[in-house]
Amino acid sequence: MTKFFERFLKCIGILVFILLITGVFLSTSAKNSVPLRLVVAGHPVLAVKCHPKYDKWMSHKAKKPVYDISKKYQFEPLNGGGDVTNMFKINHLLIFHWASPTWDVYV
Repeated sequence: MTKFFERFLKCIGILVFILLITGVFLSTSAKNSVPLRLVVAGHPVLAVKCHPKYDKWMSHKAKKPVYDISKKYQFEPLNGGGDVTNMFKINHLLIFHWASPTWDVYV
């Protein structure tokens, strides 16, 4: 029984490691950081279906890259504490990017 448990833990460890590495690679692109944000927030189906598009006008106003997703894939926090949004402001540090949902008109 202990051998089975050891193998099970090893498989879980490998799976977690693969997911972490995938997250790191997805966060190196500004466009891919939006689906990664949706997955982290608990919306993996939306992450697969959405196709973020760069919003030139909002990016100019925000002075940071802003990506939009289609209105039918609007992002709603799972805790129900916020409004729905389809805009994401992209922040970065070195080569890593992360998306922050934004509800402001001028970000």
